[in-house]
Amino acid sequence: MRNDRAASADAYAESVVTALTPHFSDLEDAVTADVVRDAVRKHALNHGDHVEVIIDSAYVANWRLKAASNQPGRVRVACYRHPANDTDMERERMLNELLATVV
Repeated sequence: MRNDRAASADAYAESVVTALTPHFSDLEDAVTADVVRDAVRKHALNHGDHVEVIIDSAYVANWRLKAASNQPGRVRVACYRHPANDTDMERERMLNELLATVV
């Protein structure tokens, strides 16, 4: 049972990184992708754990993955640009719709 759960968390984390890479070029860097993948995997395994990981440039940090409050073990994209504009809010909505399709 534990192996199935771990395999599911691994697959989910990989799918999240794969889905977001076309939208965040920093995820093309193997080290950055590994950090994000590991954070998502840990969150998928331990639903109560807090997760927040930057998915754009660390110097800018406008976009992050956070726990999806309505889906334990899943993540959502959050825009931290201040102030966020309509384009940012539309992008956030679109990316979260994309993540909702990730299994």
